[in-house]
Amino acid sequence: MSTALIPKPEVAIEYTPFGSNDKIKLTAGIVRRFVASKTASGQEASDTDCMKFMALCKARGLNPFEGDAFLQGYDSKDGPKFSLITAHQAFLKRAESNAEFDGMESGVVVSRGGNIVEYEGDMVLDGDTLIGGWSRVFRRDRSKPTYRRLNLKTFNTGRSRWEKDPAGMIVKCAEADGLRSAFPNSCGGMYMQGEIPRDEQPALKRGAKPTIELPAEVDSNAPEPTLFDRYCRMLDSGLNHSEAIKSLPEELQMPTPEELSEEALAILVGGVK
Repeated sequence: MSTALIPKPEVAIEYTPFGSNDKIKLTAGIVRRFVASKTASGQEASDTDCMKFMALCKARGLNPFEGDAFLQGYDSKDGPKFSLITAHQAFLKRAESNAEFDGMESGVVVSRGGNIVEYEGDMVLDGDTLIGGWSRVFRRDRSKPTYRRLNLKTFNTGRSRWEKDPAGMIVKCAEADGLRSAFPNSCGGMYMQGEIPRDEQPALKRGAKPTIELPAEVDSNAPEPTLFDRYCRMLDSGLNHSEAIKSLPEELQMPTPEELSEEALAILVGGVK
């Protein structure tokens, strides 16, 4: 007598994104279908990639359905990689919602007649050579603005938007860098696609991978909540990631969500491989 295997239901998370009153629901299937892009070779994000994206979105309050973030796939020498990319608008939305935000100035840095010149905006005049971007973020509770100036050579890949609009891209990178520094509690750990080299991931600040065995498949009928359920409930109660993670096993004690290794994430979500 043969027995049919009962498919294990997808792990889902629900949360209220930053600045919203309505909850959204994410599953690995939803992320793959609506949020993730395939690599150039056609590889799709794995369940682990999707679950990590979901955990990061929840921890940071990002709404991928409003374009706050997406899961970018690309091919590397070590195989397909997937990175959470934060949209420029997510930085601006968080800054606007902070009562201490007092505006921002930004623009390009150019070489003009042997001199280095900064001016606002991203229009490079004829005869100028673009060499970077800058931003200045003002807070009402600080006597000095947060100032950042970035070198174009550090970021310019010569591809995609960098090829078509290098001035606009370097200015956006400078704005993101300035806003991260001025508002570390709400913008920290968030990176735009243009800020990340192709061979790196914005979530690559991982800790050492724990040498542990992955758990056996979880019984879908078991009443016990998964570690991921516990983690999400603690976030729902108002705790931040570093506080919520303290009550979980030692191998999950990573200070930020992006430092969770794939093995640790698999345990956190209940055995997803």
